[in-house]
Amino acid sequence: MRVSVVQNNLTFKSKDVVLYSDFDGTFLQPGAINNDYFQAFDEFRRERDGKFKIFITTGRRLQDGFGHGFLDAYENLKSQNLDLPKLEGVITAGGGDMFCFKQNGEIDSTPHAGKRALVKTKTGWDVDFVLENLRNIAQNLKTGLDTSYSRGFHRLALSLDEPMLLEEFADEAERFFEQNQISAQAKVREIAPLKEGVKIAPLFMGHRIHKDFDIFAALEKAQRENDFIVVAGNETNDKELLNLFNYIGERKINSCEKIPKSGLEGLVERINKLPIGVVFVDSPVSEVSSKLSAFKKFIEAQQKLFPDKVRIVKLTESGGENSLVQATRELTKKYFADTPPQAAPTKPPTVVKTGNGKYVALGVILGLTAGGAGVYYLKKHIQTKKD
Repeated sequence: MRVSVVQNNLTFKSKDVVLYSDFDGTFLQPGAINNDYFQAFDEFRRERDGKFKIFITTGRRLQDGFGHGFLDAYENLKSQNLDLPKLEGVITAGGGDMFCFKQNGEIDSTPHAGKRALVKTKTGWDVDFVLENLRNIAQNLKTGLDTSYSRGFHRLALSLDEPMLLEEFADEAERFFEQNQISAQAKVREIAPLKEGVKIAPLFMGHRIHKDFDIFAALEKAQRENDFIVVAGNETNDKELLNLFNYIGERKINSCEKIPKSGLEGLVERINKLPIGVVFVDSPVSEVSSKLSAFKKFIEAQQKLFPDKVRIVKLTESGGENSLVQATRELTKKYFADTPPQAAPTKPPTVVKTGNGKYVALGVILGLTAGGAGVYYLKKHIQTKKD
């Protein structure tokens, strides 16, 4: 599914700005754990008269039993007496379940039914139905099935009591998907160190679901309602999220070497019509990591092609200006140039003392780092109860 440009009269429509931000190293920056940094998000919301929403999209699970889940990190931040900004929701496990925030700032730990319904609409994937039939396949093969290695409802990692049956099990699973018109794949892979199993996942546009999945739906809504989407990330696991070519169905253009010379003008024209901006948060790691360095060069190439749509920012230093919010503000002004936002009310800077200061917060971040609507953008279109 690529996003097509909708030609409607949008003059009097919403003009919401919706940020989908990676968590570790993007929204949560080690050198900027203080109230001024976090409240810059809410100040930008006031500038836009409330028309700004934030979704976190992370590789973390909501909870993982080892203290590395999103909730662990979020609760640790709250325990530091920080005045955290309003968040609409968190998308976990790299494009998996969505969990919405309540009015009181707590998270509803029930997976949002609308997100799972969207996955089923686009791929045919219903995890309960799939698991029931996979267990039947294992039973017919006279072997036990272990699902404990799985990560999210959209990424199953299964082991069998009889490893010699892995290939046969994968073949039977593929046959089941084809018979039931489910777009999914089953592959024999390593699922843990020195542990082989079968990895199973629904396929969207021929690929496993990643952080970009939610952005396709968000862009369709944005075009209907005159909204603007900003995506932000800092790592190679944000590659699909930050690839503008991806959103016109050109996912294979994912490096500098793959940017075509022939027909590029047409691709640029199509992307420039999309209501989306990209923020890449650069860090010193990109100087020593070959993969991240190559990814940064691809972002730089996108910035040259789309100067009004891409921003590269440095990590915010403690007490410094919030570079993520500033980049979002700049991209928004470029897109909504005809409607300058009202000025934000001035607010004196605040200082928060949290034990050992930023070092306590940094310890929390480093200790929890692993490897995002409101009531979700589907509420108007998919009227379903929560699971």
